[in-house]
Amino acid sequence: LTAPSPNTSRLAAGIYVSNVTAASVTTTVNSNLINNSLYGIWAINVPNTDIKSNTISMNYTDAEIISLATGYVPIRGIAVENSSGTEIVSNIITRYLGLVNAITNDQLQGIRLEISPSSTVTKNTMSYTPVGFYAVGSSAGSIVQCNTMNYNRNGFYMQAADISTQGWAPFAPFIPNGLSAHNIWNS
Repeated sequence: LTAPSPNTSRLAAGIYVSNVTAASVTTTVNSNLINNSLYGIWAINVPNTDIKSNTISMNYTDAEIISLATGYVPIRGIAVENSSGTEIVSNIITRYLGLVNAITNDQLQGIRLEISPSSTVTKNTMSYTPVGFYAVGSSAGSIVQCNTMNYNRNGFYMQAADISTQGWAPFAPFIPNGLSAHNIWNS
């Protein structure tokens, strides 16, 4: 999906999934290419959603992002709200224009997890966004591991958030050196 330049025509969400069914059914968003949407993928009130192997590209300048975030909503690669048991796996989210430091944390986020307990965020790559992974509220029991954040000002940003323990602290003699969550930050 591709939208022309901002403020003339835009896609609010490349893919929007909301309250699909009350039954316990897995919703899958898989292998999509999404360009220039305010929200690449937005899932709200949809438990057990699988968001896997999507490529989301944002080709907005700093001025365009500031204008969009001021007049409309922040830009997010993947946003998951109130959707327990969601799996966000092997997605690539990249911003190609502008400077990371010119944009605030609230204006552009790679992946946002909001009040979605027991979710998994793993093997994703977020590049050139002010925040790679942004958590809001309690997502207790969620696992965030094996993600790569490239040139983000903040790899993780937690706003009154709980995602549970990531990795293990050293515990002799069983785990003498601890166990990492294997997230990588490159700057």
